[in-house]
Amino acid sequence: MRVCWAATGNANEPVNSHWKHLALNYLQQVHKISHESQDRALESRLCSQIGSLLHSMGQYSEALDLYLHQLEAATQVKDALQIACAKGNLGLIFQVHGQHQRALEFHRKNLIIAMMRCQLCNIEEENIAQHNLEESCRHLDSDNSVGGDFTR
Repeated sequence: MRVCWAATGNANEPVNSHWKHLALNYLQQVHKISHESQDRALESRLCSQIGSLLHSMGQYSEALDLYLHQLEAATQVKDALQIACAKGNLGLIFQVHGQHQRALEFHRKNLIIAMMRCQLCNIEEENIAQHNLEESCRHLDSDNSVGGDFTR
């Protein structure tokens, strides 16, 4: 699973549960301050980090709420990187819950933004988006389901 950078460093690396909870506590405190100060750019990045941390802890509903908030905040400040990241994160949440068609839609949107941005930036962003899109396609092909046990 690839998720935008989290407070734990790389969301794919195993981290002691104690440290995840400690990081979560600190990030939530900073998030509260950014929300109160109406710093939407910082709030978007923190939502991504907290969401990724919760995602790695299996708290998918909470992660979903944060990724949706990330997308809203990033859209308000027109931050293409955070918009792409939020869409990729949402795709991962839906993929985990078997909603492969919905995941595919978000990964496609993520890839389109990443491809436009990568004309000016690091190609790694596009590679992650492409990988996530391919994973969604593979899952969709394997079970041809649009359902799943996760609804929003």
